[in-house]
Amino acid sequence: MSHLGFDVIEQKPKTKVYGVYSLHDKSLLGRIYWYGWWREYVFESLTDIIWTETCLKELYKFLKKLKEE
Repeated sequence: MSHLGFDVIEQKPKTKVYGVYSLHDKSLLGRIYWYGWWREYVFESLTDIIWTETCLKELYKFLKKLKEE
């Protein structure tokens, strides 16, 4: 069962910015974007959030998928 949703919220010339949402209440939890200094996608939390192992795994899988593309 998924807890997180990922949607494109901004299209940049070469990359995308994704919103990370709670599927429980549709609240925006943060965003994923390309961080040029590290040359990879990163997650930035918008608020103080408590994460479960399951949610962290979902976030990890999405970041890994972006890295492989």
